[in-house]
Amino acid sequence: MNATTEVLIVGAGPTGLMAAAQLLRHGIRPRLIERSGGPSVQTKAVAVQARSLEIFRQMGLEAAALREGQPAEVVNIYADNVSAAQVPLGLIGQALTPYPYLFVLGQDHTERLLGEDLARHGLTVEWNTELLGLEDGPGGAVARLRGPEGREERVQVRYVLGADGARSTIRHALGIPFEGGTYARLFFVADLEVRGKLRPGELNLYLSRDTFQGLFPMRGDHRFRLVGVVPPELAGRAQLEFSELRPYLERSSRGGLRYGEPRWFSVYRVHHRVAARFRQGNVFLLGDAAHVHSPAGGQGMNTGLQDAYNLAWKLALVLKGQADPALLDSYEAERRPLAQRLVETTDRFFTMAVQTHPLAVLARTRVVPWLIPRALRLEAARRLVFKTVSQTGIHYRNSRLSAGDLPASAPVQPGDRFPWLTVDGTDTLALQGGQRFTLLALGAWGRADLTELRELRPELLEVHHLPALALPGMPECALYLLRPDGYVAYASTRLDPAALRAYLGTQLHLRASDARTALSSPHAARALR
Repeated sequence: MNATTEVLIVGAGPTGLMAAAQLLRHGIRPRLIERSGGPSVQTKAVAVQARSLEIFRQMGLEAAALREGQPAEVVNIYADNVSAAQVPLGLIGQALTPYPYLFVLGQDHTERLLGEDLARHGLTVEWNTELLGLEDGPGGAVARLRGPEGREERVQVRYVLGADGARSTIRHALGIPFEGGTYARLFFVADLEVRGKLRPGELNLYLSRDTFQGLFPMRGDHRFRLVGVVPPELAGRAQLEFSELRPYLERSSRGGLRYGEPRWFSVYRVHHRVAARFRQGNVFLLGDAAHVHSPAGGQGMNTGLQDAYNLAWKLALVLKGQADPALLDSYEAERRPLAQRLVETTDRFFTMAVQTHPLAVLARTRVVPWLIPRALRLEAARRLVFKTVSQTGIHYRNSRLSAGDLPASAPVQPGDRFPWLTVDGTDTLALQGGQRFTLLALGAWGRADLTELRELRPELLEVHHLPALALPGMPECALYLLRPDGYVAYASTRLDPAALRAYLGTQLHLRASDARTALSSPHAARALR
């Protein structure tokens, strides 16, 4: 007889771990398998963006993450060993998020934090467990697994999440094209001490005629995670050693940097690809299984974390019987366009950073360093840069889940991340990220109005009245319905319970139910404990 589970997650990297952690918070216990024997040790991803830290905070992981990592509030750009520009991330983002910096935390540390969180909730990663085959059907899928002792089993699952990396077994099994290409240049990453003309505790970018170097500050004296391009004359070596690369790096920095012996060193190819579909039947692709791109901007791991954050609450509502499966269509509709834009944007930037064509060299060493400080004199440009890099500017305004009647001039629209605001001791981030939707009533609503809102769907809605919270450009009174992932689902200046109820049923695909039925289900009971 087949074993059964509601959700099977394949891949225990950051994306798979986040998906498992979020499902647990919503009362769903998945199985999480990983073909390797243990967590990653040598990892390329090193940046945790502000939006990911906001999620960590809602998970209770903020303090542990901040102890492990290193904030970089300034990006220093050197062109041919001359200081050319500074990007003060801390000053730009201080009103936008509690984390106005690039946070340097290696993927291995991120995986450990998430793994420890799973262990606290009683879920163990099944290491040395491989997916051998997958058969998808109308009512679910059957996965064939092989465990650490070589024993095979067939598992009946309702949904499968493929978080198994760029060479995804699941994507190949489903025949989903992985459209894009591979950069011609070979790249390297090393963990080591670097001294010389650079600022410790800050991100330093060295741009030169033939290469670039990115030095991400790590915990420890003069310790950096170094990424860059392998010179063409060394790219063909079967076993490249860092000692062979060191003279080229010193020459490209014009003697400004001195490199210690690396704790570890690795070379790799960089791809830029997006899966043609993020969903096929009962199977979903997340993280590198769905999209891979250049390391420009430190976006890759964070995008996978947000894939999981987007999908988990939707899956939980469907599995609890509180929403129709049609809700799950919004995952691909929301996440794939973002992945496409990200690949296109990072591809343009990365191509400029690594090409040896004279125009690319001119842009890299002269035009960009000249342009950045001048552009950042503009407030709009500063905010755009920070919101783009930090991923706090991601929105789903074109999603079918986003609706309302706000004027076009309103600063926060349906589909936007609700901004981080603190008024009279109220932190809007602290009101989000639970198992339910959050309804914020901004302005002078009457007691009867609030009672009517609280009685609308008490099993799904938490209502908070914030009379002193006002957004510039907004009417005196406004209602914001926030999804469990913190994005605005519905917004209005009118109290219209019938319109809100219709939205919940028609666009969010929530099923009608009374509170007693919803709260008596096993899933709901686990979620609310």
